[in-house]
Amino acid sequence: MTRALLILLAGCVTAAAESRYTDAMYRKAILDDSTSPLYVLFTLHDNKTGADRMVCTGGNFLLGAIHMEYRLDYDAPAMKRGYDIALRQPGHRFTFKNRKALKNIDSGYTPQMLAEARQRLSGMSPGQLRHAAESGQIDQLCHRGRDVAVWDAWPAAMAHVLLEHGVLVGSADRTGLLFVER
Repeated sequence: MTRALLILLAGCVTAAAESRYTDAMYRKAILDDSTSPLYVLFTLHDNKTGADRMVCTGGNFLLGAIHMEYRLDYDAPAMKRGYDIALRQPGHRFTFKNRKALKNIDSGYTPQMLAEARQRLSGMSPGQLRHAAESGQIDQLCHRGRDVAVWDAWPAAMAHVLLEHGVLVGSADRTGLLFVER
């Protein structure tokens, strides 16, 4: 009974945090045409198991996966179609069957990494999270004491949590460090 209550409570806390991620944040990240992509949160549906999970990746990677899944070219009409699919998908819920598309949206972080990121950033207000990202404190958490092999996955896990708290972040193209979008 206690375990079920804890799981329910954790789900409620996560759902409450996710409510701070807005459609405007999603749209801005999708429409961003920078070499320093903004992160998006979306629901990935597994057609085989029926399971859904929230995924954080660069908006450009989600668009690339859409192009792969729908076999879209990169000319102007196909680009418009890709944006339309991304922006009009109900609930930002996607199902990808194409393996290359799935690989394109895989940021490399595990559920355990996401849980640790949530724990490390828990109790911070959106303003405090914004300041921590701007000052490089979150980037330090991504790398301090960690194996170099997983360095690239940690910013996405941290970005996932920041987005849940309503802080729109991106990945700087040359350094991979997180930045706060204004």
